[in-house]
Amino acid sequence: MSKFYVKSEQLLNYTLALQKINDIALPIAVQNSLNAVARDIKKRTLKKITEQQFDINKKTFFQANSGYKTNGAKDFNYNVNKLKAEIGITKGRKSKETATEQVGNQQTATPIKRSINPLGTKPQTKANIDILSQKPEVYDSSQSYSEGNSNAYIRKAQKAYRNKSGLLIKNGKRGALNKVMSIKSRKPTKKDPRKMLVNVKPIASYIKDGHVKLKKRRAFLNDAAAMSMNDVVGKEFIKEARKQIDRAMRK
Repeated sequence: MSKFYVKSEQLLNYTLALQKINDIALPIAVQNSLNAVARDIKKRTLKKITEQQFDINKKTFFQANSGYKTNGAKDFNYNVNKLKAEIGITKGRKSKETATEQVGNQQTATPIKRSINPLGTKPQTKANIDILSQKPEVYDSSQSYSEGNSNAYIRKAQKAYRNKSGLLIKNGKRGALNKVMSIKSRKPTKKDPRKMLVNVKPIASYIKDGHVKLKKRRAFLNDAAAMSMNDVVGKEFIKEARKQIDRAMRK
């Protein structure tokens, strides 16, 4: 929750003037200022902060999956200490719930429930990111396929290669998500009866019902709120205070 501090002499003078007008002038000015801050976070500072803190593949992700709620001072019975405007990560129309949950968890460094986790510490290539974002073909060696496990494996690899999706090779609850690099026909021999050679490259690990422990907290919403409060709230409070004073003088 944002707190409203009156720091400058100009803001203090406006505060005292509003308190002399009537009991609700100050709460209305403060609430409208907080509403302006929430809108500024959504439209401006959230984009700035997240571009600094995240490697964003889709530039519109945070804008599309964030929302704010503004209120009137009357909603809080004109109690200045209870006034608030809210902003948070929400599920956009075309976004997966898991994506927004995972981003939201970074605010508090809460473990993320995720079965598939990219390997290594280097940023993923665009091709790998595209594969990770799609539903993979799944080959589970712990199952018995009616067509034969070898044929099932080749069929699923061919489909993954054709659709440029991942091939999840697992054995029950563990395995790896792979990028299919190539599929080649070959002449079978007694030593190696395979008719196809499938070349795959692991790009992520798989643990059913797994989770990721975040190394650090990324309080991006707090940082965006602090930036907007610093840039906007004083100016907005003066503007809203003038409105209340002008309205009182017209009566």
